Amino acid sequence: MSANVYTIAIIYLLMTLIGIIENVKGPLILGIKDFYGVDYTMMGLFLSVGSFGFILATFFGGFLADKIGRKAVLLIGLFLIISGLVGISISPSFFLFLIFAFIMNLGMGTIEIGVNAIAVVVFIINQALMMNLLHFFMELEQLFHPI
Repeated sequence: MSANVYTIAIIYLLMTLIGIIENVKGPLILGIKDFYGVDYTMMGLFLSVGSFGFILATFFGGFLADKIGRKAVLLIGLFLIISGLVGISISPSFFLFLIFAFIMNLGMGTIEIGVNAIAVVVFIINQALMMNLLHFFMELEQLFHPI
């Protein structure tokens, strides 16, 4: 198979990964709240910190992709997601949990920028359709998410 087929499979899988992580947050909010003994205001802070990390990454991700390359941006994003998830799972305090949630969302935003930058180069034919499918894969997890 050609390298483009592998590249396309990887970018679709990465967008699916982002969708899965994003959609797992909702069902876990009550468990996180109980585990750390915080109120819903702090859970709102958790979601806000995550959104801020994602927004920050998408703002600077384009500059980073131009500076160090698309592949490096994807690898940095994966490293940030893995670091954030590991940190979240071992955080003894809610403050550390917030820091690792920020790092995880920073990684998700970085991956999204990297994937979009690569997709523009890889999808030569039917570019609009392929980009829409790419973002559909990010939302695909919602089909399996219980209401």
